[in-house]
Amino acid sequence: MDYKEREVIDALKLTINQFKVPVQKRFKKADDANKLWNAALLFSKVVKESKPFTRLFSRGDFEEFTNQYNLKYSTNIDGPNLFKKFWLREVLGFVYITDAVRVVTNDYEKYNNLKNEVFFLRCLFQNYPEKTIEKSVFAETVRLYEVENDLKISEEWMANTNWVKPSIEEDILKIGNVDYLFNLLDNWNDFAFLHTFKKQFQKRQERKFEIDSKILTQTRWVKLNYLSFNIV
Repeated sequence: MDYKEREVIDALKLTINQFKVPVQKRFKKADDANKLWNAALLFSKVVKESKPFTRLFSRGDFEEFTNQYNLKYSTNIDGPNLFKKFWLREVLGFVYITDAVRVVTNDYEKYNNLKNEVFFLRCLFQNYPEKTIEKSVFAETVRLYEVENDLKISEEWMANTNWVKPSIEEDILKIGNVDYLFNLLDNWNDFAFLHTFKKQFQKRQERKFEIDSKILTQTRWVKLNYLSFNIV
């Protein structure tokens, strides 16, 4: 058999293999379990009797979440306004955070515990449009801001942040483009709310379904250690 005949045969085998029905492998442990205690029937009954979790937020769910948030944190989040600004979208009856807004919620998570510092940076940026400041003036500006606003600025964070860093000139600090954070700072409470909503949304996505433990007791199902469902 020459190489041309071999190529034809190999091509024919490849064509035939495309139409073969794939063989489904069964793990021995699962096969044994099915024979010993009818595992397939058990799991099918569990699925049938289980209640699926609500994994998405309907408009009603979102409104309830907003009301509870406002009560808990004594805020006044305007849900309809977030939809008007297209920060939230309702798709097929479910509420989603838009991609651009989700990015800003990530910034909120990053600076959540640095609120005093990032608001000070905005003040600094607005008062020094040339984006440079002498080190001695910077230290005095921090002190005055703390006194006027009755708060503390983290010296350690300020010393290590890239928003304010040494320049080529001695005793001169460069102020970064803090205006990137202005959208977050101007809507701090809204993004705090959206960050909380995002976390709750993600938490719902991790849910599967639940089954009432009474059903298991009544039907005398056994081998519950094999199950990975939430039993309530």
